[in-house]
This record gives sequence, C-alpha cells and structure tokens, in this order.
Amino acid sequence: MKKIHLSVTNDLYTDQRVLKMARTLHQMGFEVHLCGVKRKDSKPFSPDFAQIKRIPLIFHKKIPVLRRIQPQAIHSPAVPKI
Repeated sequence: MKKIHLSVTNDLYTDQRVLKMARTLHQMGFEVHLCGVKRKDSKPFSPDFAQIKRIPLIFHKKIPVLRRIQPQAIHSPAVPKI
C-alpha cells in the first residue's frame, strides 16, 4: 500500500479541507499520515482513516501583523497646454 504524508501548520482538528482530502485518499487505497500542530487547547482527535502526529508548539503567542501603510496620493501640478 502506498503512503501519503500530509502536513499542516495548524491544528488538524479544525482543518476540514485536509481531513476531507485525507479521507478521500484513504478511500482510494492510500495509507494516510497527517502531521499538524498541537496547541494548549487542542481537542483529542483520532480518525479511523489516517494516522496522526501532533507536534507541540514552543511558542503560543501570536505575532502581530503589521498594518499595511497606505501610500498618500501624489498629485502633480497641472501641465499647461501648449
């Protein structure tokens, strides 16, 4: 049986897109392995269609996203007609 490994940078429990893909691959005959993040508030999870590996995070603090700086409109003086 061929193996497929899927890894994500978020919690597998809440990633329906990856779970749907893993279930479909299992139904096609693949052995599916999932790797994702284990957070402090992660719920226990063990689907019958894939093997799970959850990696605990070292840092749990969110990094602030820089605000996008809006460029000021640049106005050129009116060009005289010749």
